[in-house]
Amino acid sequence: MVKIKNVETTLVDVHFNSSFEISRGKMELNQKRIFVKVKSEDDFYGYGEASHLPSFTGEKAESIQKIIENVLAPEIIGKNMENFRKILHYLESVVPGNHTAKTGLEMSLWDLQGKILGLPVWKLLGGKFRDKINFAYAVSLKDTDEMKYEAERAVNEGYRTIKTKLTGDVKKDEIILEKIREGIGQQINLRADVNAGYKGKDGLKAVKRFEKFDLEYLEQPSPPTNLKLLKEIRDSTTIPIAADESLLSVEDAFELIQNRAVDHLVIKLIKIGGIFSSLKVSNLADTKGISCTLVSPFETSLGTSAGLQVATTSPSATVAHELSNPKECLKEDYAEGLNFENESICLGDKPGLGVDLKKEKINFGVE
Repeated sequence: MVKIKNVETTLVDVHFNSSFEISRGKMELNQKRIFVKVKSEDDFYGYGEASHLPSFTGEKAESIQKIIENVLAPEIIGKNMENFRKILHYLESVVPGNHTAKTGLEMSLWDLQGKILGLPVWKLLGGKFRDKINFAYAVSLKDTDEMKYEAERAVNEGYRTIKTKLTGDVKKDEIILEKIREGIGQQINLRADVNAGYKGKDGLKAVKRFEKFDLEYLEQPSPPTNLKLLKEIRDSTTIPIAADESLLSVEDAFELIQNRAVDHLVIKLIKIGGIFSSLKVSNLADTKGISCTLVSPFETSLGTSAGLQVATTSPSATVAHELSNPKECLKEDYAEGLNFENESICLGDKPGLGVDLKKEKINFGVE
């Protein structure tokens, strides 16, 4: 019997190499991250990361830390890790919402369980559906010629899928897509994301003008809660339609699929509530032949590894994923253990998430 002894958190400043802009604004260059450490009575430990995106989930770093420490952690201390599935189920029901907080703690529990059993998380999830995970390269909003050049450079580095952000102005977005498609050619996959930036019926206008660009999919061309319009857009075009801002829970996934509003689902663990809930979404998608993309909100190798566990084990995760290489986006990666090959990665056999935090950088106080 292995029981949970304690849970600790720490709030850390993470610094980015460059800003990233979407239709709703620019990403801050300095952000907070919450790291979680859960320890068993037998001195096994697991780590988790909670990367806040308040524009998606409404959660901010300080409130995430308080929810973990004061609400979630007290409910699992003393629980037996032999009943791991029961702990995960209980964690989902302790408090409504708060998916980013739940993700950070749940991630640490998966890491702990893997270390207790001596198995990587992907084996706990049933084994690999694919060995190699390919990455897409995401292009931030900037001058259109700069966006074209960045996309071309990524292709020259080996990326076979490019994702570009869009502005929310249909005419400007058409120019962006024209420039990038011209630069990368027809053999490279191109997907586009407007981040719910279109007003009114502009999404309907956009898909008609964008069909000539042979997009892999167009992401969130409607307001997040307007599923009727999202379905109308999907029914009006040959472009596959993806949902991101409209997908904040397993229940959202069910509704999107049931209403036939999407061809594709974009999964961020912090939106859905962690690894297990993300697997539920991907399994729902698989029943209807809908594909899924795993996306990392510019995490360290720890959070990225959690997304990779889902990507490698999910039948529906068939496309290139947007799981960022921390060395490319962060001034310093506070975790280590992943071996990126630029545009792809293969997960190894290290127990748990296969990643350790750099102890000289992350201080939990009592070790």
